[in-house]
Amino acid sequence: MSDSYIQQLFAERIGGVNYGKSTAIYKFEKIKRAKAAAKKAKPDVALIDLGVGEPDEMAFPMVVKALQTEAAKSENRGYSDNGGTDFKQAAARYMQNLFGVTVDADTEILHSIGSKAALSILPGCLINPGDYVLMTVPGYPVFGTHAKYYGGLVHNLKLTAENNFLPDLKSVPADILAKAKVLVINYPNNPTGACATLKFYAEVVAFAKQHNLVVIQDAAYGSLHFGAEQVSILQVPGAKDVALELHSLSKSHNMTGWRIGYAGGADRYEDWQSNPRPIRDTQQPFNATAPLNSHPNNPLERKNAGNFLVTGQVSGTSAVHTASDIPISAYGRGAAHFTGTMDNTDVFFRAMKAILVGADTTVAER
Repeated sequence: MSDSYIQQLFAERIGGVNYGKSTAIYKFEKIKRAKAAAKKAKPDVALIDLGVGEPDEMAFPMVVKALQTEAAKSENRGYSDNGGTDFKQAAARYMQNLFGVTVDADTEILHSIGSKAALSILPGCLINPGDYVLMTVPGYPVFGTHAKYYGGLVHNLKLTAENNFLPDLKSVPADILAKAKVLVINYPNNPTGACATLKFYAEVVAFAKQHNLVVIQDAAYGSLHFGAEQVSILQVPGAKDVALELHSLSKSHNMTGWRIGYAGGADRYEDWQSNPRPIRDTQQPFNATAPLNSHPNNPLERKNAGNFLVTGQVSGTSAVHTASDIPISAYGRGAAHFTGTMDNTDVFFRAMKAILVGADTTVAER
């Protein structure tokens, strides 16, 4: 049987005439199938989903209420500018409150439709055919996938326990390093749970300057920490010369479906990243970002937003302690009951992996 008309016209970057014929399955589809099989095989066993990073609670009630209010206003029904000023200013205050980092809301902050959108658009700004991207594995592959669409190449840096799940920057072969354009890192890290230190970030910044690299630090879990204070790569002197840090409200504020995040860092980022954007997307309606701008106690403004401290053991009763007031609970082996309070129930995804290692519980890994 000959290929269909459309099948013959698919772009080579996605497989050309062979697009859709592979037996390979998208990772998240594998997770969905694994969950369905586990539920069918053991319907009486509680499933703790460590797959897609998806909070299991609603966004804060005040945020939902603000959205309802703003959605009813006629001025919020249409297209909006790329990056509302109020939201960018709120993001800049958040960076100051949480990390002590000063960023210019006008030139060093730009909204994104979640981290994934930023990671998929940025290769179009940076990658030429033949350029290498240095990426950590295991990790989120979106930047590398899109870099390949533009003729780029990917060199993987393995994360190992021996190196505290930090990339060994000295391991990059000289011939690849000479062609490298971007280094992509992700801390706090998914899926290892590792946290970076300011010492490591300083090494990254120095490495980037030495080899003319742009650093993309995916801080989707940046509001979470495990007994130590949160750190940002932008705290390193000179980091804004080479680095962009991506933040998302998906994990930290139970707002995955709202598709709201931002990137901060390199001066004039607002210009060089936003120029190709209008042909791809526009900002969320102001009624989507208004909840983060207008409420006096909105979660983006709170001093203790994301102040999570995780403790616990597999046996007996353990707890996830935070400074907030949203209850969550999960059930591990037998009668072991894990409970606590947190701003972001998606810390569950990370905390339970640390706490439940070895537990006799049905788990879907990411």
